[in-house]
Amino acid sequence: MPGRILKYKTERIASWQLSLVAIFLIMMGFGYFSNISLGIGFTLLGGAIISATQGFQFNPTEKKYRQYLSVLFIPFGQWKTYDAIEKIFINPVAVSQKMYSRSNRPATFSHTEFQGFLKFSNGEKIVLWSEKVKSELLPYLEKMATDLNVNLEDNTTN
Repeated sequence: MPGRILKYKTERIASWQLSLVAIFLIMMGFGYFSNISLGIGFTLLGGAIISATQGFQFNPTEKKYRQYLSVLFIPFGQWKTYDAIEKIFINPVAVSQKMYSRSNRPATFSHTEFQGFLKFSNGEKIVLWSEKVKSELLPYLEKMATDLNVNLEDNTTN
């Protein structure tokens, strides 16, 4: 008997600009009456772009998990087994981005992001979420820690 699958959606794949293009494709698909197959194609392509998300699924009963990519609400990804989940933890990560202006002069922008990790008993770690503000990350990780019955460690100084 398969156990209850816990699903955690981490982020949408498409940016807001690409989502606007997808909405335009869907409207084109609905407006294409002369060629039905082309209209259906535009509608499906726009729907696939808008519905694309990624996340994690856990089956604690069978001790399996997968990182998935979902397109048109169908998740794709390989299931992997694990012995036990050791902990979920938060680490601060320094992130920098170098950008060049028209005069080819670099400017480096740096900030701290907070990343949530899950650690298995075999030492393997996977990145769960990343946010610029720790208070936005905590509710997701607290819910996951409660669902999976593991400790949540906060390795940040703030």
